[in-house]
Amino acid sequence: MKTTINEGLIVRIMRSPPLPSLPRVAMDVLALAEDPNVSLPALAKVVARDPALTARILRTVNSSVYHVAHRIGNLERALVVLGIEGVKTLVLGFSLVGNLKRVKSRGSFDHQAYWRRSLYAAAAAKILSEEFHVALQEEAFLASLLMDIGMLALDRVLGKEYGATVARANSHDALAAVETQALGITHAEVAGVLADRWKLPEALSIPMTHHHTPHLLEDSAIKEVAQIVWLAGRCADVFVEPKPEWSLSEVRRTCIERYRVSELVCGSILYRIGVRTQELAPLFEISLDGAPTYDTILKRASDGLVKLTRGIDAVAAGEEQRRVPRVSREGAIMVYPYQGNMAGAPQRAQFRDVSARGIGIALQHGLRLGDQFVVKLTRKPGEQVSVVYTVVRCERVGEKEFRIGAELTTVMRDATAAGVSLGNAEEDTASVDRIRRAVLTGE
Repeated sequence: MKTTINEGLIVRIMRSPPLPSLPRVAMDVLALAEDPNVSLPALAKVVARDPALTARILRTVNSSVYHVAHRIGNLERALVVLGIEGVKTLVLGFSLVGNLKRVKSRGSFDHQAYWRRSLYAAAAAKILSEEFHVALQEEAFLASLLMDIGMLALDRVLGKEYGATVARANSHDALAAVETQALGITHAEVAGVLADRWKLPEALSIPMTHHHTPHLLEDSAIKEVAQIVWLAGRCADVFVEPKPEWSLSEVRRTCIERYRVSELVCGSILYRIGVRTQELAPLFEISLDGAPTYDTILKRASDGLVKLTRGIDAVAAGEEQRRVPRVSREGAIMVYPYQGNMAGAPQRAQFRDVSARGIGIALQHGLRLGDQFVVKLTRKPGEQVSVVYTVVRCERVGEKEFRIGAELTTVMRDATAAGVSLGNAEEDTASVDRIRRAVLTGE
């Protein structure tokens, strides 16, 4: 359902004006780049009007991001390396980021955290679009870098009121819904208004507007960019949120289901995002001091998943060498075999035992090592999660009984996101309650 935008707030944003205009050089480069017959010397002539911008472009081309064999000291040669789209991306990126960074908060808005997330998202978009062969790669990078500018505008207009709104969202992914309820508009919609004001092309403005709702767009190259921008934001959350387990699980699920890559490839992508962001940070003069490494994030996410499935103090304290206690339980539960990136029909299993890192069940049919299945939990009223387990042991103990041991693999916030059928509601509720009590509380 389409929300009604708070037109009064849009007017306040446009009249304030809370954010600087697009610099003249950037506007001219943008106009030239739209001309299919534009020449690099013509672009170089325009860029050269801004010596500071020229210096930053040369610094970027000679950085580890581009891996040039010999140092480049000439702007035209630098533009040959970058290409027209690359020039447009850097000119707009440097111009807007440089101006926007001078905007001061009127409330409690954390500008440093904002720019960190924006840079991680931009790096993620570039790597994801390369990995998944998205055509508009430069647009994905720039749209991700600028997608949250609506937050800066709302902070400038509303001050402490917007700071309180952001504080009510438990994650960036949940922010748009909180904004809609509190303000009648989202930061993504405001970003779209500002993109139109700056006359940015649709390949930028539409993904910026829909970076929380790419599913609303019709299939097109721009929708592909919007999907990458959304995923880039979730990748950024892996690096910046204090509890990265939800974002990490969602990134893994999206990479596996939508882009058909393995969890190992997904991990490689995230590692490269961390490295690329470190390379970009000095170019955009954004501090990453104290930023965690991907290995640190993985451990933090693993510990978070452990806490989610069962609060074991020893693991939370890092005492992972101790034997993890197991809680033995009897009773039937429903499990959903998960093969080929799709969850199958539910199967009734006998619940044997559970630990923070695994589960034991008995089935009438065996499962192969490496097969996966889903167990649904009710974490709190109105919020379901799906816990994915991977089979590590399967022993036949009777004509129609197989004892299966499985390790926790990941947790997905929405049980229906993986295509899990809800099955018989009455039967399912009972099984969910049993597994919830055993896994979450150990009762």
